Amino acid sequence: MRRVMVVLIATTSVVLAGCGRDEKESASLSFDQYFASFGFDFVPAKDRSDLAARSTLVVEAILVDVVDGPIFGETAEDPYASRFALFVFESDLVSGPISVRLPRPDTSDIAEIRAAMPLGARAVLYLVPTPDPVLEEQKLWFNLELSNGDLSKTLWDVTTPQGFLLEVPFETGLVAVVGPIHGAADLADAPAEGSDLSSWLPPGGPVVPREIAK
Repeated sequence: MRRVMVVLIATTSVVLAGCGRDEKESASLSFDQYFASFGFDFVPAKDRSDLAARSTLVVEAILVDVVDGPIFGETAEDPYASRFALFVFESDLVSGPISVRLPRPDTSDIAEIRAAMPLGARAVLYLVPTPDPVLEEQKLWFNLELSNGDLSKTLWDVTTPQGFLLEVPFETGLVAVVGPIHGAADLADAPAEGSDLSSWLPPGGPVVPREIAK
């Protein structure tokens, strides 16, 4: 049996945002650096049941790709625009891909983020549909396909940062269940160290809307 350890990495809680575009970093982006580059202002869930009750989709999935996502700014090239990456997952319970929106630091390109991620890793996700774009004066959304209410085509956000868990392999041979954004350790019923990733699902099991179930 694989030895599994639980590693919960907390970052500073701030409003969802990417890094400012000051200068291009020469060093390659690491897994930790990416998730430390942003945070969330959120109301923590008490436990896995509470987190599931707030979520539209709760599922175990596989991370298959990271692609460029929406841009919000005056133009698509606006240096002060808010940029996002889409983490693409697949699940045996869901028809089609699950695209989860996370910030993209302006000091990195999407290839750097993809290279830093453990493609093929298992994940447990607690998700809600991305809200409809909010229009502001002189700012527009780019690189965005609206779902028009179709859950099979929508983008997803984490319900809270507590609901984004990855099983990450290390060079030592250990496999760690990592909550890389913030707060998973605060769940009252967070699984004990050494628990399998599936233990992070809610007590009632996966939650899959009928519209996207296989």
